[in-house]
Amino acid sequence: MSPRIAAALVPVIAFALGCGGAADSAGDAGLTFAATPIQTVRSDSGALDVAVHAQAGRTPARGINAFRFVITDSKGAPVDGLQVTVSPLMPYMGHGSSVTPTVNAAGSGAYDITNVVFPMAGRWDLNSNFTGPVTDAAKPFFDIQ
Repeated sequence: MSPRIAAALVPVIAFALGCGGAADSAGDAGLTFAATPIQTVRSDSGALDVAVHAQAGRTPARGINAFRFVITDSKGAPVDGLQVTVSPLMPYMGHGSSVTPTVNAAGSGAYDITNVVFPMAGRWDLNSNFTGPVTDAAKPFFDIQ
């Protein structure tokens, strides 16, 4: 790892450790998300649409982020009962984030994803896998400044 990348990771890691390294579900209760999604992606099979909402008043940026996925089927009905896993990946650099996001079902097809860490600028994919009533995957992405 280059010294520049290591220096950029120090504040992110220190902040994550200071916060216990994981999202606290009690602390997540205060999260609010924008009413309008910042993007909507179709799942790999085409069976699901994933509307990605950023935190209210924030755009995705370096550091710790949170998102709400609102997942619907091809008829627009919310899909509950999914197990959702999310893995940030920086495809052009070939690495992910050192922090594993936490996912909590919020009802009505909504899933809150917290502890999403983008440690550096560039394109970041959120490799998202869904299992349960539907098994599928989707890949929202962000250009982080």
